[in-house]
Amino acid sequence: MVRETNALDSPFFRAGCCNIYGQENFNETIKFISKLEQNGILFKIMLLIIAFSANSSIVVPDYSENMPTIEGTMSVNRIQNILVTMFWKYLNYQYGFLGAVKCFGSFIKFILNILRWTNEKFTPQHWDMVDIIIENTSRALTIDH
Repeated sequence: MVRETNALDSPFFRAGCCNIYGQENFNETIKFISKLEQNGILFKIMLLIIAFSANSSIVVPDYSENMPTIEGTMSVNRIQNILVTMFWKYLNYQYGFLGAVKCFGSFIKFILNILRWTNEKFTPQHWDMVDIIIENTSRALTIDH
């Protein structure tokens, strides 16, 4: 999204990122962005796939609490499968079979690297922001009887 919005052209965005994430993390982000495929449609589809992914979260659940399961989990998986199929068909259409294999492999590698990198480079500021977001979301979703 940073690349698609040209946010790196803004000195305010750059300064804010450096303050929140640190200069090293910001430089790594610029390296990631420079390696991205220029086709913006791929990343729009990728964001949808990640949004419906059940295993790309950096939130560590507390299993000591009794948490009910989500009844619609199978429908979320079905949506994710449809999106991945759509992504694969688009890659085949754009790049042919061999190009699609290379691009899909790069996509998987990219996502795994981002997940690993964000887990390793998480700062106390990140955890504070995550805690606030989780708390506000929980408060907003809680239904008082």
